[in-house]
Amino acid sequence: DEATKTFERAKEKVKKADMAYFIAVCQIPFGESTKAIEAFKQARTESPNDVRILLAEADYLLQLGRLADARAGFERVLKLASASKEEKGFARQRFAQAMAADPDYAISKEAVKLIATAPSGNESPAERRARAAILGMQKDRPSKLAAIKLFEESKDAPRPTYTSSLPQP
Repeated sequence: DEATKTFERAKEKVKKADMAYFIAVCQIPFGESTKAIEAFKQARTESPNDVRILLAEADYLLQLGRLADARAGFERVLKLASASKEEKGFARQRFAQAMAADPDYAISKEAVKLIATAPSGNESPAERRARAAILGMQKDRPSKLAAIKLFEESKDAPRPTYTSSLPQP
């Protein structure tokens, strides 16, 4: 198939140090999760301090629903001295989301402690959405209502537009 041939040609042009990472990323659209996970492990072994690899792997594991593995990956980023403030912020948000999505109530509830309970004056739209998502995944009604309120108050949230089919005066 043409996609496989293109993939094989591309592999020849990638630097050896990046090969495992790119193989992992390229396996994802093909639905080859086992191959992608193995390639991520190899990439992490070859470059254990590469934040790009650690975040991509952890995020992919989160997408697959492998919550404990995803949390471990995000924790690696949080402990890494070379990770930037932004990378650690992203890892913290995703770590909390991986906790919130856990079916174990105690783990899920711990996610709320990791997020700001009240917005700081400089909360980004992404941070606000993450906070709302984490609150929305909680099982108690007050958290869900707080999530709805956050979404409704969001300046970047799409607003519904209502049009009437009646003739306008």
